[in-house]
Amino acid sequence: MADGALNIGNLIMINVDLDPTNFEVHARHIDFRAQKGQFGLIIDKNRKNSRFKVLLNTGTWAEVTMSDLHRNDVEILAT
Repeated sequence: MADGALNIGNLIMINVDLDPTNFEVHARHIDFRAQKGQFGLIIDKNRKNSRFKVLLNTGTWAEVTMSDLHRNDVEILAT
């Protein structure tokens, strides 16, 4: 279903536990990561389109990256 890229508005599923890490300021200081089985909606991105802010089903925020998608750590469920 994916076109090979994450975009704002994508519904994604988290396939692995993503460890907490502090990322660049362009992503507005998003430093939360997600746990396996959670899903969420991408609501923001950085300028390079490499990091994405996700509103999770738990009501918390997380960040995923294009690398997460390429490693199949996240999966696009709907666009």
